[in-house]
Amino acid sequence: MKTSNFTIAISALVPFAMSLAASGTAAAAQSYDLTNCGAATVTVISASKALTVLNIDSKGIARSTPAKKPFDNTTYHCGLTLRIAGAERSGTGFCKFMDVDGDYIVGEMTPLTPTGGAWKFLAGTGKWKGMTGGGKYAQLTRGKPIVPGTSQSCGRATGTYELKK
Repeated sequence: MKTSNFTIAISALVPFAMSLAASGTAAAAQSYDLTNCGAATVTVISASKALTVLNIDSKGIARSTPAKKPFDNTTYHCGLTLRIAGAERSGTGFCKFMDVDGDYIVGEMTPLTPTGGAWKFLAGTGKWKGMTGGGKYAQLTRGKPIVPGTSQSCGRATGTYELKK
């Protein structure tokens, strides 16, 4: 089965959500702009003309724009279950982003289009404890899968976040 644009966008979006440029203890909303690149394993649970259900497990790294912001070089791991019925797509995924100090953030992604969606921060540890906010993500590019059942892509994530003092 071919990997859909939506699947590729999801694997690219996870990194973006995490890569928010943050300042450790700021109380005001901060903006982020990330480019996330990674690879995903796509497992087809069921596939027919009427309904396709997929699990997508992606891992990668995020870069902030501009470079060297606090979430630059953040690594991530995301899991998403996606349902495709004709032109209708729905799903929910969760990602864990870990910074260079080992502190991490967990967030939820919701696909809204075949190549993008929304992100919400749920929890964090260390300097990211109490983080709130979210934004959107979109696929930037994807390559031909190097191995069947995989996906390689990059995405962009933008939005805002806040840290409680």
